[in-house]
Amino acid sequence: MTPPRVLIVDDEELFRHCVADALGMECPDYLLEQASDGREALARVRAADPDVIVTDVQMPTMNGLELLLEIKDLGFRGRVLVVTAFGTGQMAEDVDLYGAFGFLHKPVDLEQLVQAVRGAVEGPRSTVRGLSLAGFAQLVAMEKKTASLRVFRADETGELRFDRGRLVDARLGHLHGEGAALEILSWDGDERLELDVGFRPWQVTLEQPLSHLLMEAMRLKDETTAAHPRVEDEQQRPKGRLPHLSPVRIREALYSAMGLEGAVGVALVSTRDERCLGRSGTTGSGCLEAEAAGSVPLVQLKQTLFARLGIQLPLEEVLITHTQEIHLIRPLAVGPDLYFFLVLRREANQGL
Repeated sequence: MTPPRVLIVDDEELFRHCVADALGMECPDYLLEQASDGREALARVRAADPDVIVTDVQMPTMNGLELLLEIKDLGFRGRVLVVTAFGTGQMAEDVDLYGAFGFLHKPVDLEQLVQAVRGAVEGPRSTVRGLSLAGFAQLVAMEKKTASLRVFRADETGELRFDRGRLVDARLGHLHGEGAALEILSWDGDERLELDVGFRPWQVTLEQPLSHLLMEAMRLKDETTAAHPRVEDEQQRPKGRLPHLSPVRIREALYSAMGLEGAVGVALVSTRDERCLGRSGTTGSGCLEAEAAGSVPLVQLKQTLFARLGIQLPLEEVLITHTQEIHLIRPLAVGPDLYFFLVLRREANQGL
């Protein structure tokens, strides 16, 4: 078997030698390499992937944060142990929980470091701690950075804004604040990250701490995975599954609809299985969900009529009124089997 390779990255030569000596004594079969900054370390990673990287954050030329982003772009899947001056016990638990990477608090206990490296090398490969978005966001917070973390995935670009380590704002298309933060933090896998460090007069739209948002994002992600299991063949996708709609986006859409003048209730309805995917507010009857789901046969009847008459135009809107309320049924372009059921006060501006 190939001996495990460990790369030690720090601009302090004495620290590198101390770590190498400690590992050499306890783990004589390990291949140990050293780098004085992120750029030198990156060259070594490109030459041959180490099993474990132990890196400081504060370094000249290329710091630890920049190194982490570079190796993520290279597809590095090994384990990373970050040496930071700002770690705490709670942060250690959080980082482990989010499946990111381990870290050690300066000044480093060499015995603890050796045990951490050994655990990283010899631990089960199913628990590899690669570089994740959640873990990197945690590290930016730990290092008390004022920075913008841009996250690129497919054709979407999100932004997490930190002020001295506190997540204060998030942007994703038309979303901002908590909705944007939860959506971005629930991403996982092939995102590309960019970090722009420096002072910005950020608008504060987030009050919840990063740890709380990460937990909520994980919960929403689990809900999405359970409701919409991955199916490789689109033809085999179960009826009613809508993988492009996350609970975060649904909640944000309902919130936006409730901001319309005169709105008292709104529901997102699927005609495939005749159920509400989400709702907000109420209706005069007090049964918003029942009324919304009960309107499915009406929509299906109208769509069937269009088909029989050869009308090739999509159904745009259905208007229902009574003496106290206006009910608008609005099919969505994002999915022909989805529509909003919007309840408005009678005096509301229908055109708006």
